[in-house]
Amino acid sequence: PDTSQVLTWNNGSFLTVTYDSAGPNGAGWYDANEDPGLLTTFATVAPGQGFFLLPAGPVTNSFVGQVAVNNGATNTMNLQGNGATYFLVGSTIPFDGSITNPTAINLNGLPDTSQVLTWNNGNFVTVTYDSAGPNGNGWYDANEDPGFVAVPTVTVGAGFFILPAGSYNWKE
Repeated sequence: PDTSQVLTWNNGSFLTVTYDSAGPNGAGWYDANEDPGLLTTFATVAPGQGFFLLPAGPVTNSFVGQVAVNNGATNTMNLQGNGATYFLVGSTIPFDGSITNPTAINLNGLPDTSQVLTWNNGNFVTVTYDSAGPNGNGWYDANEDPGFVAVPTVTVGAGFFILPAGSYNWKE
């Protein structure tokens, strides 16, 4: 729908494009400055990259194409983390469920103090990994609650942020 936006993550900030069927450039898309020229920085979403869709009304989106890896194969995404670089990602394979499921999302072995942020009802839910965490499962919430913290789950097509405390090879 007109005025819907797509936000992609680019080096620590969002790149936002807006759709307008009667837009000045004839393509229907314009940048945050409402530049009437053709966009030179139109977002490309690579396999494993997450994005936000802010629809201005009801919309159905279907992802089509081929799965990025063959059945039974592993995809590896190298995240060059330093504790300050966020990565907006999504599963390259249409998996869902717990982020630690070793036969699906498989975010296991993150460097200690790495964070995962999932979107839930308009807010980010942040959990931190610590292999020596007080609850025995390695995960704690933003308040460092020593009680049990549910490991986040994601759905197929959902993006989420990873803030790795160091370099991390995500193998799913």
